[in-house]
Amino acid sequence: MFVHPRTTQFSNHLDVPNAPGNRDFSWVTLCFAVTLLLTVCIEAVQFAFSRTGQIADVRVSTFRLHTSSVVSHTARATKATVMKMKSISGFLVTVCLLSPMSSAKEFKLYYLGGQSNMDGYGYVKDLSGSDAEPVNGVMLFHGNQGPDAHAVDGRGLWTELKPGNGTGFRSDGIENTFSNRFGIELSFARRLRELDPTSNIAIVKYSRGGTSISANAPAAITFGCWEPDFHHDKPFGNINQYDHFLATLNNAFAVQDIDGDGEADKLVPQGIVWMQGESDASSQQVAEQYEANLKRLMDMVRAALRKDDLRVVIGRISDSGKDGYMNDKADGKVWEFGDIVRAAQANFAKTDENAAMVDSTDSYGYSDPWHYDSAGYLDLGRNFADAIFISGSNPE
Repeated sequence: MFVHPRTTQFSNHLDVPNAPGNRDFSWVTLCFAVTLLLTVCIEAVQFAFSRTGQIADVRVSTFRLHTSSVVSHTARATKATVMKMKSISGFLVTVCLLSPMSSAKEFKLYYLGGQSNMDGYGYVKDLSGSDAEPVNGVMLFHGNQGPDAHAVDGRGLWTELKPGNGTGFRSDGIENTFSNRFGIELSFARRLRELDPTSNIAIVKYSRGGTSISANAPAAITFGCWEPDFHHDKPFGNINQYDHFLATLNNAFAVQDIDGDGEADKLVPQGIVWMQGESDASSQQVAEQYEANLKRLMDMVRAALRKDDLRVVIGRISDSGKDGYMNDKADGKVWEFGDIVRAAQANFAKTDENAAMVDSTDSYGYSDPWHYDSAGYLDLGRNFADAIFISGSNPE
C-alpha cells in the first residue's frame, strides 16, 4: 500500500492491529527525541530556502491508494535533501514501532475530523444530567488547531472526556484550556460505551472551522485546506490541515500511558467520523469535485492510521436557510451548491463498502446560520456512534 510522503513523515510509528510487538519505553523516548530534532531541522531548511527564494516549485509524485500510476515527479537538489531527512525521520519512527514493550492495555481508537460542525457549537450551559458529566473511562486527545502556512501544531493532552471540547478549546501540550462549547464527542462516546461496554475507548479529535477539502475552494486560502498537496507561497507554505492532523496523531501516539495508570497502552484504530463539506459548497466546480476529493482524503486518513479498510462515517451537510446576512444575494440557501455536495456524500457512502452516512442533520435546529443547536449535536453524536459500531465485528 502506497503511503503519501507526508503520512510517512509524521506517522510511521502508529500502533495498529497485527503490528509486530510493542515498544520499549526508553528506546521509544530516544527514537522520538531524534525524530523531533530531525523535524526541527527539516522545517529550518525549508524556511531558510523559502526566504531566499531557492526552493523551486516542486511537484512530488502523487499516487492514489491501490494504483501504481505516477502523476508527476520533478524535484531539485534542495527539495531532495529535505525529503531524505524526512525519510530518515520516518525510518526512526518505524524502528520505534518494531521495538519490544511489555503487554499493553488495548484501547479502541476513533478519529473525529472536519470543519466547524465537528468543532462543535453546542453550549455547555444547555447540558443537564449525565450529559453534563465526564464520560468515565473514555480518553480524548484533542489536537490544538493550526492555520495553514504555520509550523505544525496538533498539541494536546490525553484526558478523560468532559464538556468543553467545542469551539474555543485550545492546548499548548502542557495544559488544556476548555471552552463553554461542546461537539459530538460527548454523546458519541457515551453511546459507544452503551454499545460496547467491555471495551476501552479512546478518541483523537482534530478539526478546524471553515476548512475545505478542495484546493480550489475560496475557503482554502481563508480558513485552510485538507488537500495534502495544497500549499501557500510563503514560509511554511507546504503546511496545511492534513499536516496538522498528522501532527495530532503523532503527538497522541507518542504517549505510552494514555490513562495514567502506570501501564503501557495500545491504540487500535476502529473508525473515522467526518463532518465537513459546507466550505466546498460555495462553487459549482468545487462541489462537483467533492466525491473524488472526499475519497482521496479518506484514503489518506486511512493510510495514516495504517488500515486501508477502516470504517468511515460521514455526516450529511444541511442548510439552515438563514441567509439574510447576504442581503441582496439572499435566496434561502446558505450553501449555494449544497445539494451537489449532499449527493456526492451519499454516493461516497454507497460505493465505499466500509462507509456510511448519517442523514439526520436536516431535522436539527440552528444557533446561527451555519451551526446546529445543542440538541442537534447530542443527537448527531449518538447517530454517529450507531453508524460506526458494528455489533459482533472484530476489526483486528
